[in-house]
Amino acid sequence: MKDEVRRFLRRHALLSDGAPVLVAVSGGVDSIVLLDVLRALGHACTVAHVDHGLRGADSDADRAFVEAQAAALGVPCLVRRVPVKAHAVDGSSVQMAARELRYEALRTIAAELGIAHIALAHHQDDAQETFLIELLRGGLTTIPVRSGPFVRPLLGVGRAAIEDHARKCGLQWREDASNTDPKYLRNRVRHELLPLMATLAPGAGRVLARTLERLRAQNAYVEQGMTQQMADLGDAVPLTLVRDPVSGPLALHHWLRPLGFHPDQLERLREAVEAGHVGAMFMADDARVTVDREALLLDRAPLPPLVPFEVGEDLVVPEGAPFTLVRCGPEAVDLDAGPLVAWLEAAHLRFPLWFGPWSPGDRMRPAGLGGSKLVSDILIDAHVPRRRKERTWVMRSGGAITWLVGHRLAEGAAAANGPVLRVELQRR
Repeated sequence: MKDEVRRFLRRHALLSDGAPVLVAVSGGVDSIVLLDVLRALGHACTVAHVDHGLRGADSDADRAFVEAQAAALGVPCLVRRVPVKAHAVDGSSVQMAARELRYEALRTIAAELGIAHIALAHHQDDAQETFLIELLRGGLTTIPVRSGPFVRPLLGVGRAAIEDHARKCGLQWREDASNTDPKYLRNRVRHELLPLMATLAPGAGRVLARTLERLRAQNAYVEQGMTQQMADLGDAVPLTLVRDPVSGPLALHHWLRPLGFHPDQLERLREAVEAGHVGAMFMADDARVTVDREALLLDRAPLPPLVPFEVGEDLVVPEGAPFTLVRCGPEAVDLDAGPLVAWLEAAHLRFPLWFGPWSPGDRMRPAGLGGSKLVSDILIDAHVPRRRKERTWVMRSGGAITWLVGHRLAEGAAAANGPVLRVELQRR
């Protein structure tokens, strides 16, 4: 295991010899082995444990176990608790909210300590499961070896090898019962689809691992080339490129997906080009594509600016403003209402409330972060296209940002047990 991980680190230039690294440790076998191997390779490790608070006493036991393991090894350990359920008020699933808050907490810890690399325990089986899930959803991606400060030293080894190493070295770990819950698609892929594939084609796991290695390299190569090509073309793409059976779909994806065009629209757009439907138009949030005789023309029509306004305790919204505000009880809270609805603890609000566009330099205290963050960085992390970023609203209470509309609530803003204010952005 040690030699395999060393080769993987060098092949992908993930960590220089002896480089300090923040190791995300949940207490499960994967992260315990990751910590063991990185220490054996001579890296100065600091443990970071993110407590999601989703499993009651089990979460508390996980945290205590990780702290005890780190203490026994003489390794520094930092723990952050993140309020996943409060964050999921923005409409994201609990799992997605947990992932976002976990990554944000790890980034913050690394920045505070001045550590450049954060090691995650994703392994070869995780990558295969992710690939199959993305394939079912129409994607063609898997877990990357590196993403920003995050590195994944175990992507070259499988779950069986990790568990074997843990047993041979006498390591202790904790089991998460949710890893077998069939309500999660990943667990069904892990326990049903992958074993079936192995039955149908012995050695399918090894073949899939090699395929994913090639796919990562191909994706990086294509991404680099297409990004440059589309930047050079600007707002007009020749029909000869669109008609090309290889580069056409890739060109449209890189050009129009960031502007909000759905994959079904891109397919219909190619059909219109192939049929010679000059003048056919396709609309997205703030853009329009027209089929011309020689090229596809992108019209990024200027949009009216967001007009700020205030709302007093009477909750009267100025005519034409795109928000609705309603007082209700805690029993009305529906966390599945979507990202454009916020359920706020009414007692914590200070009137008048202010609605308007965010400004460069604006900061907020997102729930679960434990500190402040630039609004611009939050939107970058959420991969919001530039034109959408420019049209993102914020709601302020007492001068502080309470809600980055559609994205994040501020610390302490989410409805708890008292009277609630329901705020909704009406899309037009």
